[in-house]
Amino acid sequence: MTFDMRKSDSNRENSSAPRSPEDVLSKDFRRGGTCNHENPVCTCYTSDSERAALLKEYIGTLTENGWRGVQLMPLDGEGKRPIISGRCRLDSDEAKSLLVDAEDAIQLIEQDGERGFCLYAGKPEHGTSGLVFTDHDDPDLFPADSDTLTVISGSGRGYHQTFENGGDVQNAKGKEELNGAGEIRAENQYVVLPGSIHPSGGIYHVESNPGIGKLESGDLPQELLPSNETSNSEPIELDTEVPDSLGDIEANFNVEKRYQTMLNSMVSETIEAVIEGNLSKTRFENDRHQAEGWFAEQVGFYMERNREVIEQVLTTIFNRNPETDAHADDPDKSSERKFLRDDHHREQILDYATSKDTEYDPGLGITKYTREERPEVSYPVIDRVQDALSDLVLARKGEIVEHPRVDRKETQVYEALRKMQDSDDVPLNVKSIKDGRKRYYYLESHAILIPEDRREELGIEVGI
Repeated sequence: MTFDMRKSDSNRENSSAPRSPEDVLSKDFRRGGTCNHENPVCTCYTSDSERAALLKEYIGTLTENGWRGVQLMPLDGEGKRPIISGRCRLDSDEAKSLLVDAEDAIQLIEQDGERGFCLYAGKPEHGTSGLVFTDHDDPDLFPADSDTLTVISGSGRGYHQTFENGGDVQNAKGKEELNGAGEIRAENQYVVLPGSIHPSGGIYHVESNPGIGKLESGDLPQELLPSNETSNSEPIELDTEVPDSLGDIEANFNVEKRYQTMLNSMVSETIEAVIEGNLSKTRFENDRHQAEGWFAEQVGFYMERNREVIEQVLTTIFNRNPETDAHADDPDKSSERKFLRDDHHREQILDYATSKDTEYDPGLGITKYTREERPEVSYPVIDRVQDALSDLVLARKGEIVEHPRVDRKETQVYEALRKMQDSDDVPLNVKSIKDGRKRYYYLESHAILIPEDRREELGIEVGI
């Protein structure tokens, strides 16, 4: 896909001419009548239920292309900016508390007449990792591509388009000849979603929906690249050191690559502290047994519970750092790795590392997916979500995602929660309940652990 920047008459005509209401809305939506709004879809003859359907169509396309469980931000009273604008930072606790699940957003428009919502690009916490938006303020200068999901602005002038980020697209504003023509919004920047009401009274709506195309920096003109980047620039890769000797371990997978993935996980700081023997920097402090058991479980997960491989990895790593800082103030106690000097302890650790059924799924470890590769959910994710809920008892989705045991993308956590609610073959059943705009999750078997006053407040019943 490449944007055609030639300013031909056909480009002007096709890029800026909006469809009629009959083209945009189904026959159930058509009301007839005329008004002075430039946007053919407006508040004059569009109900709240019809606006909700416009948002539902857009969300459905995201879901079909692998972006499930996205989190939306409500708009302010004027309908042009997020509700957090001038109020709080995007990553603040207050902003997180205002996020709304897509399903709830659709209901809020339909039932409560909510003005609208926006979606932030490239934000894993919002379930939008890998999404990038192009904003076409001047379609004559920056014409829309025809091969991806396109939304017409509430004003009736201009578009924004939704793409899968090819991996190297970054935020940028048009410059030189394209100054003011549009923007690229790849991370922490938003677009207003279909069904939302513009201050003019027009309604954002899908203009064309052939699916979601892929956008790479090479598809963009130089004027829409970051000032310090060219289309040939390469993304920066940061790697943590991996012992070369791991490459000598025989396995039906790449041990070095799996080890690197583990080092780059959300608990990487704790992993590296245990590897280096700095237990005082972890919650384990003087407990070498617990520290080695926890680390062995991490290795076991990524090494497919293969006992022989796990033993070789642990032996290699611990031999590089045979001492720890445990019992540094007590010369009568050893600080050596118990795994290296105690056969019984070593067998216990290996038993623990191989005891669970869950294994690392490479499809869940990569940062970016093609639409064909994007997974729905697997039991390693379910296992970790169950562990997090066992610990948290009652939690919102964002709290589960941030739990150190989970280490998974928000979309995968959402799918795990959905499967745990709908499937009979998941051992621990999950329930969800709403408190205003917020949705909470809990394990049915752990409901008794929720404080009684909170259970009464939420209407949670406990089976006897």
